[in-house]
Amino acid sequence: MLSRQRLSRQVFSRWPSRASASAHDGPIGSDDLPAWMLAAPTGPRRAWAAAVGTAALLILPPLGLAGLAGWAAAAGGGASAAVLIGLALVAGGAALALAARQAQRHRISETRLAAIFERSGISMWREDWTAAGEAVMALRRAGTVDIESHFASRPEALRALRRQVIVTDVNGFTVEETGASGKDAFLGPLDRLLPDTDQTFVQWLVAFGRGDRFFRSEAHVVRADGSEVDMLFTAMLPRD
Repeated sequence: MLSRQRLSRQVFSRWPSRASASAHDGPIGSDDLPAWMLAAPTGPRRAWAAAVGTAALLILPPLGLAGLAGWAAAAGGGASAAVLIGLALVAGGAALALAARQAQRHRISETRLAAIFERSGISMWREDWTAAGEAVMALRRAGTVDIESHFASRPEALRALRRQVIVTDVNGFTVEETGASGKDAFLGPLDRLLPDTDQTFVQWLVAFGRGDRFFRSEAHVVRADGSEVDMLFTAMLPRD
């Protein structure tokens, strides 16, 4: 999640603050990969596998008890079958109750996050940097440490990568502050919102490659009407 706040130019002298973005005290070596590059993948497949595992834990116990009850009934153990059926019903009810509580917690969490996003008195953006992160990861794993120099000699590759960063949402304050007609004015490739003279994008990639905790800078964003607006922005970067 990104937060961008339009401020006057004289405030830029305060940026950055005392907080240190970098997790490294010294120079970065080719083998010194950020933690987020070493972490296990957390993409859709992993999320799907976790969901299936949770569902299995909720469903299999009552199904197993029901199966045992059927076996006991077939074997002539009426009392045992009745007990197992009762246990299966209890287990099934508990599984349903647990699933309902988890769904309720998820809804509450989503509602709170949406409220924070929409009601904050600052401009907030959601952007998909998956392609950029994968490109930086590939460079670092291949031994490239100086990300800035790498893209300085490959401007077309940098521009192509910039087109793959997608703005997926902005909050209402962004629309109000910039005078846009709606959120659609911002959604889509980030490239169309940045002027050709932009120097912040490559620095963002450098911060990715270093494993910084966050990235913040001045930026010049192109409005829907073609005019430019000066902004300060802060982005939290992946840690693990």
